[in-house]
Amino acid sequence: MRRTHTTLSQVGTSVNHCGRCGYSLPVCNITGVSRGTFSLAVTRLPWHSRGVKETASEKWLTVPDVCERLGVSPGKVHRLVEQRALLGMKIEGVFQIPELFLDGNEPLANLRGTAVLLLDGGFTPEGAIAWLLSDHDVLGARPIDALSQGRKTEVRRLAQALAL
Repeated sequence: MRRTHTTLSQVGTSVNHCGRCGYSLPVCNITGVSRGTFSLAVTRLPWHSRGVKETASEKWLTVPDVCERLGVSPGKVHRLVEQRALLGMKIEGVFQIPELFLDGNEPLANLRGTAVLLLDGGFTPEGAIAWLLSDHDVLGARPIDALSQGRKTEVRRLAQALAL
């Protein structure tokens, strides 16, 4: 299912409509797209959490689930979130972390630097999660998938351009 919350795939458009509620969301305009280089006319990317659980096909883990998977205490999981090694958000009142942010029994190695870049650039944690889980034509994949494939430079370059 295509997510429409923060997408860069609509070249030349300035408004994107959420497929679930019809809410209008400004998006970035991409011009001069070619392999490896691009320029962005950036509009701040607002995000709303309506229907996140239903539109995301990824598995979300609660803190106890993450504790079990990583073999650590709940306090350590919260420290990992504070240190931006993991990102999470409350869904239906329960703090949850996307399973894709874990690499086996540890946090995804390249996530922390990208999360810090996005959050320092003005994204909320929810907005950063939405951006990481959204498809982007510039990358040819979702940023979280590109990070898992070791393409952190491309992902961070795009994130840095959005944060300006």
